Amino acid sequence: MQENRKTTPESSQFREFIGSGWAPHNDGTPVARDVATFAAARRERLSQLFPGERLIIEGTVARPIQ
Repeated sequence: MQENRKTTPESSQFREFIGSGWAPHNDGTPVARDVATFAAARRERLSQLFPGERLIIEGTVARPIQ
């Protein structure tokens, strides 16, 4: 059996480098878009029409909202 040759550096320099330069972290929950409530209701209606079934719905080409 071949040995795994990967190793993770353990030096303090490496830990300092890998932990630096990240964007500020936001702990907040993102605000739901207006369409989220509608989409959830639509999924619920489909679930009720096809209980216990797994639905695969093909996507469409994105189009601009007018």
